[in-house]
Amino acid sequence: MATWLGRHDLDHTLGDRSQEALDATIAETRKLETQLESVTPTGETDSIDRNLVLWRAVRIVLDVRLHTREMAFEDAVEMLVDVAKLERPNALAEIKRYCQSATQPMSYAVGKREIQRLKSDWNTANPSGKLSDFYNQLLSFGTIPVELLRRGIGLADSN
Repeated sequence: MATWLGRHDLDHTLGDRSQEALDATIAETRKLETQLESVTPTGETDSIDRNLVLWRAVRIVLDVRLHTREMAFEDAVEMLVDVAKLERPNALAEIKRYCQSATQPMSYAVGKREIQRLKSDWNTANPSGKLSDFYNQLLSFGTIPVELLRRGIGLADSN
């Protein structure tokens, strides 16, 4: 049986992230949503945004491989340069950051997924609601665990 601490205090999805990181997650999601709604006739979106999505995915792989010692530092830098198309100085800085902050890339991805789940549930509960209302509500709570965000924006726990 889970304890109160196990159910509440260990939800670090958003709790360990700064408000700026949460804002960035939401801004990125909104930008991609807007672009997906306005795809060109050829089905293309801005290649910069495709690279951003690719970079977010690759950095999770790198985080795991670096911290399980399955990949060397320099190989990780090269992967960001080759696969995610980052400039070498930026890739170097990113890999240094990953080495100093284990699981940060993974928690970013989990946090983003949880925000998307909240948005989907909010849309279901508020079919005529404006998306900007959802984001304004979400940001008004600051950095708190997702379960508390869910309650704060008026959604029953759907887990």
